Amino acid sequence: MILQVVCGPDRHDLYIPDDYESQDDAASCASENEGPWTVLRLKHEVEKVTQMAPASQRIIHRGKTLLGDNVLLSALKIRNGDKLMVLGKRVEADTDETYKKLVGVERGTIASLHQKAHELMEELRGLESGYLTSEQTQESLNKLGKRLRLFSEECMRALMTLDAVDLTGVDTSETQRNINREKRKTLVQNVQELLRHHDALEDRRVQLSTERST
Repeated sequence: MILQVVCGPDRHDLYIPDDYESQDDAASCASENEGPWTVLRLKHEVEKVTQMAPASQRIIHRGKTLLGDNVLLSALKIRNGDKLMVLGKRVEADTDETYKKLVGVERGTIASLHQKAHELMEELRGLESGYLTSEQTQESLNKLGKRLRLFSEECMRALMTLDAVDLTGVDTSETQRNINREKRKTLVQNVQELLRHHDALEDRRVQLSTERST
């Protein structure tokens, strides 16, 4: 469905998958690490078109403010063509160096990790399909295990990079500091979810290895 986002004089079309309600089960979305469609996830989508950080957004739908970041969109009866009024302070992404660093990590390192997570999942699914011989499967599972370890290490390095970002710039307003702090918190949670996804894949890999060796 398409929602109309109104932010001041600007209007943007925001696409939400028609099957978003089926994604209410977070486990079903683990491969893309996106999780269920909640108010918080909606805010992150709104950020992409408005340059307004989730922490500073106030979204109004049919005259009511959307409250509770963990509330599912399916419970809010949002329909195709609905209008969302967005109030708040835009992020000064072009001038705030800290925010630019965080966005750089998001678009570079974290985006790459998401792609790798998807590729690892697809590879494991292929092995689970049973097209290879037991010997070929074991060899491939061992190689996959090494790639999973490297993936975990990359996630840990991403967390260290985020932790090293200085949020206390003397020329940064308190409002912008809060925005930067919320942005980093979101990115950290994102990477932590990738690590949980890694653990789930590793468990499946070990289980498959055990099954094929018996």
